[in-house]
Amino acid sequence: MNKEEIIQKTEEYVRKTLSGDGSGHDWWHVYRVLHSSFSTYKKSTGATINHFFEKWLLLKDLMNTSAAKKLALDKHLYMEQYLDRFFIEWEGKA
Repeated sequence: MNKEEIIQKTEEYVRKTLSGDGSGHDWWHVYRVLHSSFSTYKKSTGATINHFFEKWLLLKDLMNTSAAKKLALDKHLYMEQYLDRFFIEWEGKA
């Protein structure tokens, strides 16, 4: 399967799964976020690494369940380690 087919099948699955969802995160919400966020991201002139600080590193504080909090903390620590290594290399210290 090529990339476009994977995206199409994923969208079909999410559309079917979230059809009629009453949480406010139905298919159309996902669609709007996907397409507006991606187009905004593509037009961005800022450094891509900033996305870690603007979004990804904030996620752990937005989780509701204890399981989600644990997973998010694990991912958060992983991203911090990645960023530490990235900046060491970026500054030519590796």
